[in-house]
Amino acid sequence: MLARAKKDVEVRVVNDQWGCPTYTSDLAIKIRELLEKKVAPGIYHVVNDGPCTWYDFAKKIFELTNCDSKLVPITTEESGTRLQRPRSSILISSKLKDLGVMNLRPWSEALLEYLNELNN
Repeated sequence: MLARAKKDVEVRVVNDQWGCPTYTSDLAIKIRELLEKKVAPGIYHVVNDGPCTWYDFAKKIFELTNCDSKLVPITTEESGTRLQRPRSSILISSKLKDLGVMNLRPWSEALLEYLNELNN
């Protein structure tokens, strides 16, 4: 997003596709915790807390970096992409709670840490 903001006057981002951004450092720590707990084999959704659209995500990036580029919400159709993506890719980490394992922090907090690390 920041590279696009440097290159383009206006950044157009889809606002009708939902997901849960996940910081790989948080994910790695949680996977280690699950391995140390020796949880039963299976599929575990591990994502930072809270859903958002790609537009919401870009908006937060711009806000946290004081980027003043114009951000414009668009629909998937307006983006012109040929890729077939689901409107909702939201994962729920409820299985973690059942195991007594804390969910990951909100994605916006993780994003702030990532951007701080990126700048250092």
